Amino acid sequence: YDKHTYLNEQKEAYERWCAKLTKIVSRSPSQEYPATKN
Repeated sequence: YDKHTYLNEQKEAYERWCAKLTKIVSRSPSQEYPATKN
């Protein structure tokens, strides 16, 4: 019954996920976990 492939929706979702992952992995360690004072 479901003949819609959702390819455009999948493409958009994968592109957004790729951008999010790229942003996460391109952060420097100091941005991700800032040093704290003890």
